[in-house]
Amino acid sequence: MTLKQAFSNIVRLVPHWYESDHAPCRYETQVGDDVFGFSTHRPLTSRTERLWEYIQDKLPEFFSLVSLHSASIGDCIQEALVEKWLTDHSAEVDWKRVLKYVHYLRYRTCENAPVTMNLVFSEGVGIGDLDEDAFNKKIDRIATSSYTFVRSDFQVRSISYEEISWSQIVNTSADSTYPQFLHPFFCLLNDDPNARFSLHITENRDVLIMDRTGVIAASRKGMWRIYDCVPFQEAIGDAVGHESVACTFLSMLFDLSFRRHGGLLVYDPESVVLNHVINRESLLSEMRNTKLQMIESVVSGVNFGENGNPFGQKRRILIELSSIDGAIIFNNDGILAIGALVEQHPEVGSHVGARTTAAVSSLKWGGIPAKISSDGDVSIYFRSIGQGGQADAVIRFS
Repeated sequence: MTLKQAFSNIVRLVPHWYESDHAPCRYETQVGDDVFGFSTHRPLTSRTERLWEYIQDKLPEFFSLVSLHSASIGDCIQEALVEKWLTDHSAEVDWKRVLKYVHYLRYRTCENAPVTMNLVFSEGVGIGDLDEDAFNKKIDRIATSSYTFVRSDFQVRSISYEEISWSQIVNTSADSTYPQFLHPFFCLLNDDPNARFSLHITENRDVLIMDRTGVIAASRKGMWRIYDCVPFQEAIGDAVGHESVACTFLSMLFDLSFRRHGGLLVYDPESVVLNHVINRESLLSEMRNTKLQMIESVVSGVNFGENGNPFGQKRRILIELSSIDGAIIFNNDGILAIGALVEQHPEVGSHVGARTTAAVSSLKWGGIPAKISSDGDVSIYFRSIGQGGQADAVIRFS
């Protein structure tokens, strides 16, 4: 691993930080003769400013480790920064022990199936260490549904085994920064004054940590991401150019990411990408009075530019439609095409995968595409403007 690669991995830790020479805000630091930097749409918040100061302070030490050790040292650097980030949210929680417990659970199996777990960290004092092997053999099969959990104190000691009641669950919002399967826990965190954080390990060995704003840290395939929820939403809004559309966009992307099924969504506010759709039968206007009329009728009325909950009761339908081969193209007023094949732009060279080629082409034609890979990684392609120029850029998260 080179020093440049090591720094790129650090930048990708924070999804709304990205690499571009042209951007509204630019942050740089120097180590020896080398300058390393990243870009953002807006100035850093106090919390991300503290993280950046910590990174700058530790960067010479991190680089010395990269030079001396194998590529796996990058994982250790990421986890050190994740621990710093979580500690900034609450110094009361023993995050080092929590992350150690995550490693323990993540690769644990029960009858050849991965162990899943929902933990809620709360005020109080527990009576049994959750990270004891003998104790875990007793609880491998509990706290695995969307409504059950083990309540833990801040030192990873069990307090109780509980279920979320229906009365605690409220309607979801279009601007959620978490996948919908965690909605009951988001409601619990905002309803129970003693509940502060939740930890979730899924059957795909994904790890998510939430507070009352949404996901604040997540790990997939060994790669961590840390989220500052409001600035993250704002960054997506700046990239897309429409705040309400961005909130709806982001909510769908979280859901699609955790379905583990690839997809491509293209925001086309001026309907310019639509002119470069090869299979015209994918246009909603062409589906009327055909066998696909049932699709056209069910998505009509979905207004992506609407505040509140533009999906109504159609969220799951839209998520399933997003899994159809090809792109979903939409503008502020609704969906324009489903399963669209986008013509390759002449400036787009060879890319690994047809979906990436379609995404970059959509950007070149004038849209804002979001590509979801089959393993859950999300890439939003946009035009970054600043420092006297502009350049294509990508925001990545998972």
